[in-house]
Amino acid sequence: MSTKLEQIEALSEQNSLESIQTLLELMKDETLSEEELEAAEEAFETVSFLYALPENEDEERDVKLCELIAKRLDLLQDLAFDFYEEEQNLERAKLESEVAAHMLEKADAEQKEDRQTDLDASVMLTEMANDACVQIEEEIKMTNEWIDCAHEMLATEKYRALPQECFEVLFPADDEDEEEEYNCCGGDDCGNEECEGCDDCMGGCNGEGCEGGCEEDVLEEAEETQDGCCGGGCCK
Repeated sequence: MSTKLEQIEALSEQNSLESIQTLLELMKDETLSEEELEAAEEAFETVSFLYALPENEDEERDVKLCELIAKRLDLLQDLAFDFYEEEQNLERAKLESEVAAHMLEKADAEQKEDRQTDLDASVMLTEMANDACVQIEEEIKMTNEWIDCAHEMLATEKYRALPQECFEVLFPADDEDEEEEYNCCGGDDCGNEECEGCDDCMGGCNGEGCEGGCEEDVLEEAEETQDGCCGGGCCK
């Protein structure tokens, strides 16, 4: 057993904040082997869970508050992704507006009215994208303020000092993809490699797993099906 593995094993047996913090630092070590990293992650999960177990009423209240904080942290990640998407939309909309303005400059008398309409539409889309970015920024600001206020309300030092990385272990985010019971369409797939079922699938039917059902006009009643599949498209 390597020296680091021995260290990780020793830390996994210590139910303390110090062991959690040490394991966090270890997991950032790029020289760890795959086995060592896996052992460190497993130890971190175990120690985080055991350390965070409440032992009195104040700690039970703090655990519930930490769970609410964890949900807001998940929301922050979603908002950050939404902001990135809207920021990209804004950049594209600005470019569209610049091109439309240049087209208007080059327009002759007959083209000016139509090109002015195109420019107005581009400007409107730019304003909408900008408004979306502003709105998401405000949501991010409010969510951060909520987290800060909730953290101040934690009654015990035990949970106030708990690293945010522990929240992912203690309160894992709901993963809709993991709950999806239906697979993609197989041979008639929709072209989306990440397709997990009918909600995303616009391609062929995936049989009995197709929650949306088969398109009614694909299969005549007398025809046979294979594994309950009509071979047609999924209905949303």
